Amino acid sequence: GSSHEWGHGISIKNAQRVKVSSVFVSQCIGDGIVVGGWLEPNTNVYDKAAKQVRLENIVSDDNRRQAMTISHADGVVVKNCRFTNTGKTKYTAPSAGLDIEPNAEEPWNHGVKNVRIENCFFAGNKYRQCLSHGYINRGKEDNIQNITVKGCTFEGNCDIHTGGITFVSSTLESATFRGGRDKIENVTFSGCMLTGDKPLVFEGTMYKDDRGQSIGGDFGMIKLKKCEIHSKESKEALFILNSSVE
Repeated sequence: GSSHEWGHGISIKNAQRVKVSSVFVSQCIGDGIVVGGWLEPNTNVYDKAAKQVRLENIVSDDNRRQAMTISHADGVVVKNCRFTNTGKTKYTAPSAGLDIEPNAEEPWNHGVKNVRIENCFFAGNKYRQCLSHGYINRGKEDNIQNITVKGCTFEGNCDIHTGGITFVSSTLESATFRGGRDKIENVTFSGCMLTGDKPLVFEGTMYKDDRGQSIGGDFGMIKLKKCEIHSKESKEALFILNSSVE
């Protein structure tokens, strides 16, 4: 019933060699699970990431803010988990199933890298099933690197604001690319199926300057390899890509 959004079920911050398995997390004020860094006292800088974290056979259901957030980490495996119904009882934005959000704003400048999401199920989350919401930090290296999503099912839209993500052998209702403050690039779909009414959408920027003018919104390299793109209204594939399209 609290109005704040930080009441997480499981919070793993600046921790190493952690394994959590066979846990049910539900109706938390914030996220069901968060993996992130630690705020150094009196510095406003997160410079210690969570490392070597393994999450298996977890159900995160009907939490208020996210089912799971990864915000500052290096080396995370998430396997055979279910992330469902975020925001069903009470809602705090963004209410996604999985949020990969490193925040490239100074002075935090987080990073998320070397993450594997495998054989997981996402459905019923209020805003998006998956949200990648970090940015390339003004010419510096990508804040999201080497994220692999393999064998997962997303019953709803995945909202992609950044690069460094590969989807392998996964089913998505749709993927929406929203140009952020820098380019969205280095995104790959390999052996995937997109099944929604609008299965693949490219949109401009979400952001406006103080004059109300849109900024950013560019797209770089996005690859599709051996994918099928369907429509809910048709049993036939709209496209079957047997080779790479860039």
